Amino acid sequence: MRFVRRVHMYLGLVLFPWVLFFGVTGLSFNHPRLRGVTERVAPARQEAWSAADIATRIVGELGKTGDSFTLDPGVVPRFSGTPTLTASAADGGEHVVVVRLDDGLVVVDTRPPKQKRTRPSFAGTKLPLADRSMTALESNMTGLLPSLGLEGTGPLRAHPKSRPEVRFGVRDRDGVLWNAAYDLSSGAVDAQRADAPGARTMEVLADLHTTHRYPVHGGARTYWILFADVTACTLVFWALSGIAMWLQMKGRRAAGVVALSSGLLVAALVMTSTARDNGWLIDR
Repeated sequence: MRFVRRVHMYLGLVLFPWVLFFGVTGLSFNHPRLRGVTERVAPARQEAWSAADIATRIVGELGKTGDSFTLDPGVVPRFSGTPTLTASAADGGEHVVVVRLDDGLVVVDTRPPKQKRTRPSFAGTKLPLADRSMTALESNMTGLLPSLGLEGTGPLRAHPKSRPEVRFGVRDRDGVLWNAAYDLSSGAVDAQRADAPGARTMEVLADLHTTHRYPVHGGARTYWILFADVTACTLVFWALSGIAMWLQMKGRRAAGVVALSSGLLVAALVMTSTARDNGWLIDR
């Protein structure tokens, strides 16, 4: 147990910046004001909508298709998801309007403009390379699944969210260095000045927080993901070693049982309820 306590403590010291980072950036996602977002509550701009009324009307319309349907009284109709409207702000930022449908409450978030990037004249130019593109990769992968004994409903296609790039530096006639990127999916070239100001601190931190999966080609990102994995494993170790250390304190076992039981019960209720809501499973 002395060894466990030492590891528990020194892991906390070594990973202090990582735990602090994930804690602060995690809060910033749920509390946009930490990222410089201004929040305003506006008067209701519309009448409240009734989920029960909408469900009744939908079931009635379904009945016109020739089949018979009735609204199940054991399921309470409710809204899910966030109705969001957006508009560009005059300063280059963005206004995001969130509407609560059941009472008409409106919340307006004003996000500051992102750092403007200076782009060269060739930015946006499409230079498709037929043999070095995602289309070529799709062609080269033809027959891969059958060769592995796997069945598919069609040929392999590039994932719409996959945007592999070739990154390089290029200098113009004036000697200005540009950080360029060639999109292998669209064939478009983009670039920004190498000496351009970086993004705001919270934007950088938020981007780091959501960076995941080991990169195919290595690089600094590999070490970032590695330490994220170590931090995740440390959290698991802290949870288990904390219980082990508590069990050694005989005078605190009864109070610990109450605390642990309460935590498990609340976690189970919150997690299962949220999972059911995310998975379209209707609570009765």
